[in-house]
Amino acid sequence: MAQLGERKGDSITWLCDGVLINTRWILSAAHCFTRRDVNPNVVRLGDYDISDPNDPLPHVEDKEFVRDYPIHKMVPHPEFNINERYHDLVLIQIPREIPQSAHNYIPICLPWDSETNKNLVGSEVALTGWGATEYGGSKTNILQEVMLKVFNTSVCNEAYTDVYGIQNRYPKGITSEKLLCVGWDEDGKDACGGDSGAPIVYDNSGRYTLAGIVSGGFGCGLKQYPGLYIPINKPKYLQWIKDVAFNETN
Repeated sequence: MAQLGERKGDSITWLCDGVLINTRWILSAAHCFTRRDVNPNVVRLGDYDISDPNDPLPHVEDKEFVRDYPIHKMVPHPEFNINERYHDLVLIQIPREIPQSAHNYIPICLPWDSETNKNLVGSEVALTGWGATEYGGSKTNILQEVMLKVFNTSVCNEAYTDVYGIQNRYPKGITSEKLLCVGWDEDGKDACGGDSGAPIVYDNSGRYTLAGIVSGGFGCGLKQYPGLYIPINKPKYLQWIKDVAFNETN
């Protein structure tokens, strides 16, 4: 897991989440870089409790496991439009590779080969992030995890029909080629404020594989309004990730 924040002097305001995909690149949501009042300029890897930078993940004994890196380069998806939420992806490069001694920084598996274009409707996925635990709340200090389910995009299309402003963000509708519809059958499970850019993953024969990136939604934890995520297993997204983050010239 990664956190994106704005460093000013000795303080950091944490804004969004992300996921490590190799030793130099993090994948997150492009809209995290579109606000006029803040500018993410730092990435933190290995943290668990935001309030204590010396408190890494519970199974890690090395206190130096938590590391901050300045953002060296950010590459939004070329089709991302600041006025909409389609293609809401950004690749973030840190200045140097993660040291080999940092063996607990494990990049997420990407849905290459047989996982490309896999139909995930009905699958359970795990969301992790530092987002708020209630609507209107602040980001939580402790990394959270919740199990969710992938619904047919028709569920989200119907749910968001009358939501103010949704037609502006998604003028071409909510389609499976562009978005994942993810929620739960009961209230209380969802992404929330501050979870933008966080990953959802699924168990692929013991390999946790990236399914999507938190992009948007309405409220928090309302079963009638599943969240909207960018589906990573689409060929054009995987090709873009490969061209940018797995290109030795970058």
